[in-house]
This record gives sequence, C-alpha cells and structure tokens, in this order.
Amino acid sequence: MSPTIKFAADAWPFIMARIGIAGGPGEMAGGSAANDLVIRSESNDIRFTVDGGASTNMAITDQGVNIAGNVAIGQGMAGIDRGRILNLTANSPEIIFEERDRPVDGRIWRIGSISSGFKFDTCNDNVSSCTNRLTIERNGSVAINGSLRVNGSEVISSAGQWVGGFPTVTTESVTVSVSGGSNSSQGINCGSGDAISGGYSISDNVYAAENLLITANAPLPNGGTPTGWQIDYVNKGGVSVSLTVYVVCVS
Repeated sequence: MSPTIKFAADAWPFIMARIGIAGGPGEMAGGSAANDLVIRSESNDIRFTVDGGASTNMAITDQGVNIAGNVAIGQGMAGIDRGRILNLTANSPEIIFEERDRPVDGRIWRIGSISSGFKFDTCNDNVSSCTNRLTIERNGSVAINGSLRVNGSEVISSAGQWVGGFPTVTTESVTVSVSGGSNSSQGINCGSGDAISGGYSISDNVYAAENLLITANAPLPNGGTPTGWQIDYVNKGGVSVSLTVYVVCVS
C-alpha cells in the first residue's frame, strides 16, 4: 500500500522537502477531504491531482512538465474566461522561443504585447539585443521591418518599395463584314489572361449602320471567368456593314 501523508487545512502553506521515487509508488495528500491535493510518485514521474480525481492534472517527468487543462501565469486572473488555454498577465507580457539547432545569437524569437499592439522580435542568445520584425497595432495596422513575400516571391522590399510587378493590360480586336439580312455573332478571346471589358464599333456610313441591331454585348463565356467578348447582331438592311469587336485583357 502506498503511504499517505495528510496536512490539515490550517497548516498551509507547508514546505515539502522531497518525495522519494526510487522505492516505488508513494503518495502525499494535502487539503481538506472535499478538496484534496494529491501528490504521488509513479516510476520516475511526480503527478499532481486535485479534488480526488483519477486523472493527473500535472506531471513532472524526465521529459519536462505536462499540464492537463488551463495555465494561468501572473496576477489579476479573476473574471478571465477559463476556457482559454494560456493566460499570461503582466504589464508587458512576453514569450521567448529558443531554437537550439540554430547558430549562436540566431536562436531566440520573442513575442509579446506592447502598449500599442503585438510584436514579433528576433534576439541574441541572452536577449540583451532584440530587433522588431513585425508589429500588429490594435487599430489593425501592420508594420513590417523587412521585405514581404507572397508564395516565396518578394512583393515589397525592406525599403517599402513595391517590387511585385503590375498586371499587363492589352486590347485585342477583330473586324468582320456583316452582310445585309444576316443574323449571327462574333466573338474574340484574349491571347493571354482574363477579359475585364469589351465592346464594338461600326465603321461604315451612318445610314447603313442604323440597320445593324446589336442584340448582345457580353463577356465570353456566359459564366465563370471571362476570357473573351462576344457581340450578337442582326443586319436589317440590304447593305454590308463593317463591325469591329474589342476585348480588354489583363494578365
């Protein structure tokens, strides 16, 4: 049977000097019967359980500390949503990450909150010198101290200049002769890119043009991403009319 040591409620705080684990399972319990704190040793682990539950709330192992539930660090946690995983309270709370496989003075990342927002820094190994890389302001503004890359390509340089290039806009056209009495359509596709606009022009005399009825002036295809432009027409007269169809493309 594992030995049990109980502490009276009025004995807190108490000092526990040591829990021996070499001889097998052991157990210490403190608090009242309704709200026990149980500290037990299992193999090479020290396990902490509250309220007499069977599940371990915290375990100290040779691999580190494992915690089941929420973690509160600092003071003033009253009223904070207990559903949060980690609550860190201080005037300027920070978390430091160390990448041990990185070269000297290139291992430390520091994140934390400042008066105006949230910051991401890189630091030397003893955190005596840090450089801000990114700050997100509370108003939604973002300050980047470096270049901005999208899908691996630089679009804004560290000097704040746009280097991502600009879209290419081209206009393409086709001209057809619409014979008298005909009823048809004429389309044109972009050589590359997508269609963003289009239209037509009639180049013959105004009297002949009055007989050309345009029944459709729309992107091609009719649905999805447009890649061209199409004109449907009817020539009510007996004289041919010259019709030019245009498409404006961006790539």
